[in-house]
Amino acid sequence: MMATNTSEEESSSVGVSSQSVDSHHENTQSATDRLPKAMKLDFPAMGLDFHPGEDFLAAGLIDGTVKFYSCSDSVEPEEEWSMKAFTKSCRRLRFTETGEGLVCISKDKSWEILNVETGKVEKAFKGAHEHAISSVAVAGTNYVVTGDDDGKLKLWDLRKDKAVFEAKENEDYLSDIAIDDQNRILFATSGDGTMSTYNIKRRRFDVQSLNLRSELMCVDIVRRGRKVVVGCSDGSLNFYNHEMYGDISDRFPGHPDSVDVSCKILDDLICTGCGDGTIRAVNVFPHKFLGVIGDHGGLPVNALTINAASTVLASCGSDQKIKFWDVEHFHHIGKIERGKNDKSIKNKRLNADGKEENFFSDLV
Repeated sequence: MMATNTSEEESSSVGVSSQSVDSHHENTQSATDRLPKAMKLDFPAMGLDFHPGEDFLAAGLIDGTVKFYSCSDSVEPEEEWSMKAFTKSCRRLRFTETGEGLVCISKDKSWEILNVETGKVEKAFKGAHEHAISSVAVAGTNYVVTGDDDGKLKLWDLRKDKAVFEAKENEDYLSDIAIDDQNRILFATSGDGTMSTYNIKRRRFDVQSLNLRSELMCVDIVRRGRKVVVGCSDGSLNFYNHEMYGDISDRFPGHPDSVDVSCKILDDLICTGCGDGTIRAVNVFPHKFLGVIGDHGGLPVNALTINAASTVLASCGSDQKIKFWDVEHFHHIGKIERGKNDKSIKNKRLNADGKEENFFSDLV
C-alpha cells in the first residue's frame, strides 16, 4: 500500500499537444492511485490515528463510536470493526507504542484501551476525570497521559491501572499533549493561552509559559527535539527553544483562521489544519508556507495523522469525511532557503505530486 515512487516531471513545452495532456493525466493518476479513497461517515470524526507499523487507521466519532479500518491504494478503507465505546463523543485516540492497543478518550469523562484485533475493551477507566477528557498521549509501553476541560492533567500507570501523578496548572481545557522521544518531557497546551511543561520521569511540573493572549490549540516537537511549535487560535505558529519553555523564541503569523490541529511530517515540516477547512504545508526554520495540500470544504479540520512511512496524511473534518493526501514529495524538496515569505503561497493549491495546480489540472 501507499507506494512512494514519484511521478515524472511534466512537459515544459509551450504547446499543448494531446501527448502532453495524456502524459500529465497518467502522472496525476499514478500519484492519486497511491492513496486510499476518501470516505463519508455517518457522523463527524473527532479523532484519527494511523497504526505505528501497519496500514490501519482508527477513527473516533462524535457519537462515541470507534472505527478501525485497513487501508489500501485506490479504494475506500475497509472497516474491520466498529465499537460503540462511549455514551458521548470520542474526542481523541492514540495507538499504544506496540500497536496492539488503542487508547480512546471521551467527553463522558472516561477512557479505554481497545484490543486492535477484536475491538474489545481491555481496560476501562470510568469517571477518570471530574470533567470531560480533552487530550491524550501515550508515553512508552506503561504510561498514558490524559488532560481535561478544566486544565487537569493525569499520568496513568497501566501496570497499576491508576493515576500515579496529577496536576492542575491551567485554568482552561488542555487542547493537546506532546511528549519527547525519551518519554521524559511533556508539553500541554491550553485554552487559557499558556503551555505547561512537565517532567513525567520525575513526576513534577516544571514551568508554565507566558500567556500569549490567544488559545493554544496544538503542539508538536520539531528540529530533533530542539524546538516546540504551538498553533494558536489567532492563526499564528509560536516556537519555544529547548529547555526555555517560559517564553516564545519565534513567531510565524499568516494563517487566516485558527490553527486547530497540526501534524509533523518531517523534522522541519508540519501540516496544519485550519478553521477555514484548509490543510497547509509549512516549513519551519526558515518559516515558509509551501502551499495547500487539501481541504474539507470550508469546514474545520478536526484531526490530522501521518502514516508510518510519513508519505500519506489522513484528515477528518466537520464535513463527515476522512480524506487522504500524498505528502511523499516533501521528502525530496531539498533545503529551503531563507528569504522573504511569499504570503500568497499559503493559499496556492498543490497537486498530488507537490506541484502548483495549473492549466493542466483542469484537463484531468
